[in-house]
Amino acid sequence: MTMSRRWTAAVVLGLAAGCGGDDVSSGGSSGTSGSGESSSGGSATTTADSSGGSSSGGGSSSGPDPDTSGSTGGSSSSGADSGSSSSGGVVGTPADFFVRIENISGTSVLPSSISAALWLEHGLGSTPVLSGLDQADPGDGLVPLAEDGDGTTLLASVSARDAVVQADLTDPLAPGEMLEFEFTAQQGNRLSLFTGLGGANDIVLGTGPVGLSLFHNNGTPQEERDVSSVLALYQVGSEFNQAPGMGQYQQQTQTVGNTGMDESGQVVLFESPTRALPQPRAIIDVDVAEDIATPGLFTITVSNIGDSGRGTVFGSLSPLLWVQHDETFEFFTVGGTVADVAGLEAFAEDGDPTELATTLAGATGVGDSAVVDSVAQPGDSFQFTVQAGAGTARFVTLATMVQDSNCAFIAPWPGGVALAAEDGTPRSLADIEEDFQRLLVLWDAGSEAHEVPGVGANTQTQQLVPNQGEELGGTIAPWSDGNNDLAGSLAGGFLQVTIVNAGMPGQFDVTIENTSGGTAFPGALAAMVWAVHDSSVSMFDEGAAASPSLEALAEDADGSAMLGDLQGDGGVVASDLIGGALGPGDSTNFTIDADAGAFNFSFAAMVVPSNDTFVATIPGGIALFDDAGDPLTDPQLALAVADGVRAWEAGTEANQAGAIGRDQFPRQDADGDGVDEGNGLIRFADDDPVWVWPAPDQLVRVTVGPAGN
Repeated sequence: MTMSRRWTAAVVLGLAAGCGGDDVSSGGSSGTSGSGESSSGGSATTTADSSGGSSSGGGSSSGPDPDTSGSTGGSSSSGADSGSSSSGGVVGTPADFFVRIENISGTSVLPSSISAALWLEHGLGSTPVLSGLDQADPGDGLVPLAEDGDGTTLLASVSARDAVVQADLTDPLAPGEMLEFEFTAQQGNRLSLFTGLGGANDIVLGTGPVGLSLFHNNGTPQEERDVSSVLALYQVGSEFNQAPGMGQYQQQTQTVGNTGMDESGQVVLFESPTRALPQPRAIIDVDVAEDIATPGLFTITVSNIGDSGRGTVFGSLSPLLWVQHDETFEFFTVGGTVADVAGLEAFAEDGDPTELATTLAGATGVGDSAVVDSVAQPGDSFQFTVQAGAGTARFVTLATMVQDSNCAFIAPWPGGVALAAEDGTPRSLADIEEDFQRLLVLWDAGSEAHEVPGVGANTQTQQLVPNQGEELGGTIAPWSDGNNDLAGSLAGGFLQVTIVNAGMPGQFDVTIENTSGGTAFPGALAAMVWAVHDSSVSMFDEGAAASPSLEALAEDADGSAMLGDLQGDGGVVASDLIGGALGPGDSTNFTIDADAGAFNFSFAAMVVPSNDTFVATIPGGIALFDDAGDPLTDPQLALAVADGVRAWEAGTEANQAGAIGRDQFPRQDADGDGVDEGNGLIRFADDDPVWVWPAPDQLVRVTVGPAGN
């Protein structure tokens, strides 16, 4: 009989829709639950663990490298395993093992639940779950595990395979929770482990195709070891990615399973976050160099990498503030407020480090400190030099504001990054850089209401004078705003459409006004195409691939091809293209004629800036006549408009952050810039060209070793 026992840490997660909404404790449930008896007779038992902290990022193994056959980054890709047994058909003595899984994501850049995990013992050389990359899911259960955290289909399919000795599912884990299970393995066999990631759309976290070794070559069990660094994140290629931890259709946010948009590229309602921002390592890069002649004299370079590759954020960073300090100093308290640190509000909202620099320089435990007083545009860098040592020279904390936001700033987790060991000995460059990558977080200061990054009227780059946004009394927490400002009727108020009866029966006056100026997403309407047509015509079909003309309109504000399509359709009686963009407060008016044979009205216009978002009438358009063939009254027309105009996603280009993606029109260098929503194939998640995902060992700690030691 299987017993389970859970330990839960009190981890504070920032889940605010504004700059500091309610904090949520990730305590999760406790108690017992069963995962079934293992087929080899060993039992699975969870044990308590009080660490609950963030991963060291090292993931060093005390035994031979547990092979993951193809994973990238810190993972082994050799395809061989020096610790595996090759028994040549001789059955050796079985051994008991334990596996401990800890969800340590609560203090990472992506606080996330992990689903029930599939674990299995299988023969050497077999690939029972992942047979390789760059292929479609074979249909054996990876998709429901990745999208919905449901491992039952995958469990059933792998359990039936000849190479699999035993397989089972563990319990899900919230941040701060852990569990253990035990099993008996035959000499020479291997362990594979896969779990769904709650803060993602279609990602599984797990071992590589051939799994982990359990035995040495001499047949003895391998020693207890942390195998976290050889895990990998895999996208199964079934659902397009939303911002990590902020999407409406991710495991931990969706109301029902299997609801996200397919990666194949379909026209759907726009239901992605408009205020999402990526992890710091998609915004900055930190490089550390040491003076050869002076040990511990480090030059730290912080680069704005918004111009690199397909950068998610193409915007400026405020002047950078840095301080050296001892282990007692903390820049701020997670869950505290900006009022606790004089000058933090001005820094986080307006990029002004003046008062904050004075506050930190005089704080207990602080040594040297300074401000690099320049703004870093994409491609620019900050640089400063520090001498590492004991006491107040041991740690460094740095901070810079994302200036296209209301109150987002980048800084390490409170406590900073260690430059030296406790005795003052300088740490290695690799360890320091790894800690920067692991510990840097994008913080929400909790002091000002969020708007769409890059265009919000009160963001630092758009405001006329400092401190203009709506003040909030929220708390400091990791950035996690998944709000969609284009949701609902009339794209959440982005526009107003008025249709009224004109002087002649069947004649209507149409007014389309950009009303986004008073919203969190002030933008433009571009490439507006309209048509009056019969029921055989539709500008697009929901759930179908976008036509080339719709792609041009939605990505590049080019409506000429769409107009050509309409003019060549026999069901269209009138159509036109309204040139020029309609900015906030602008409007356009025109009169249309319809009759009982052709009484549907459609229009489409790109939302600028965006990757491939457009506002439009529902497929088939708005009916202007009733079933009896009479024109609708003005009140009836108003209801039809309210029900029939939405924001849509063309499904042709991956969405970038807010309104500051480098491939968004009009920021893009050329028409067609941008990457597809996905390729529909199983691949490493760190290959995603738009959204950056954390390293697996920032999310979970997995320990494997002999049981009973």
